[in-house]
Formats: sequence, structure tokens, C-alpha cells
Amino acid sequence: MLGSFLLTWNNDIVDRTSIGLWTSISSQIVVIVIMLRVNHWQLAEIMTLSKSPSPTILKYYLPISLIVLLPTLWWLQDLFRFVFQFIPQDIKTIQTLNSILSGNWITLVSVILIIPVLEELLFRGLILRSFLTTYSPQTAIILSSILFGAIHLNLYQFFPAFLVGLFFGWLFHKTRALWLCALLHSIHNATIIIVSEHVLLQPIYSLEINLLTLCISLLGIYLLFKAFYRS
Repeated sequence: MLGSFLLTWNNDIVDRTSIGLWTSISSQIVVIVIMLRVNHWQLAEIMTLSKSPSPTILKYYLPISLIVLLPTLWWLQDLFRFVFQFIPQDIKTIQTLNSILSGNWITLVSVILIIPVLEELLFRGLILRSFLTTYSPQTAIILSSILFGAIHLNLYQFFPAFLVGLFFGWLFHKTRALWLCALLHSIHNATIIIVSEHVLLQPIYSLEINLLTLCISLLGIYLLFKAFYRS
């Protein structure tokens, strides 16, 4: 998901955004290295571990996951726009998120390519994998998703990140294909940048469109359940 840290260090929005992104990247790298060493895990093993062969993932799981993810971005965005109308707005946070969406190419590369890989490696490949050895799959996925939402450090991103974390966590539990989660995460971030001009400041779409995209998302979840059951 899109990270933003240290929101009060500088009065300049662009400088604050750059500081936040690179702080997020560097801190996640440090945590990843520590967890790998403490647990005696090999990075190559985690990155290539998979329950399902790649052709099966590319043929079934990836396209069906996109059927779930892309329509969900539409109705979920509107749902939170509606909810946040009744919550006092944090203007600095909104400005920071908007600056990420309209940032320079270095910011965009970070958000679309670097951060998705690091976040999936940390939260699914390491944290969720560790939780799955101690807790039930449901508890492990929920706990790792709460941490994934919390790391964004603002209310606007916590709940969407938590829900996306649930989906990616479920996919990782079923497939153990970290690259699938990273690819979907990258597509998720890229889609938000493409379709969003101003976070939380766009008009809410029609109820009919939101219901249609919600039904498509539910259809995708049903198809995923069938695909996992068949495999």
C-alpha cells in the first residue's frame, strides 16, 4: 500500500513526502534483514517458495485476483470517501497523499515497484509466515493485516490497507507465492495513481456503479474459492 511517514518534519509537502517514502523504504529493509537473521531464513527461499506451480497461478489465480482487486478499488474508495465526510479531515495528511499521487518519477517508481516488493516481503513473506507457525491461519492473517494498516500511520490508509492486507494474506496462505502478492500490490498502487487525482476530494460515484463493482468483486472471490478448492 502507499506509505507516508514523518508527516510533521517539514513544512514543505514535497520534502515531507520524500522523507517519508525513503524513511519507509530504509526502515523496512532494516526490519527485513533483522528478521531474516533472527529466524535463520534465506531470502531466496522466501521469494521463490510456492505451493502452486507458476503456470497455474498465471492462468487462474492472477486473473481472478484482478477481478477481485480492481473493482474493489472503485467501490472501496467511494465507501471511505462517504465515511470520511463525517470525520474531521487531516489536511496535512491529505496533501501528503496527493503529493505522492502526483509526484516525480522517483516517487512513482518507489510507490509502484520498490515499496510493494518490500511490504509484501515484510508483511506476508516474514511476518505472516511467522504468525502462521504460531496462530491459526485466520488469526495470523488478521494480525498481520492490522500491522500492515498501522504502518501507514494515518486513518485514511489504515482501513483500506487492512482490507487489502486481508486479501493478500489469504492469497499468500493459499499459494505461498510472494511474487503474486507483490505483483498485485504493484498493480494496486499503479491503479490508484492512474485513477486518482485528489484523494478523498473526488465526487462519489453512483450507487448503481458501486453495486456493480461490488458484485464483480464478490464474483471474483467466489471464483478464487472454486479455484483453490479444485487445486
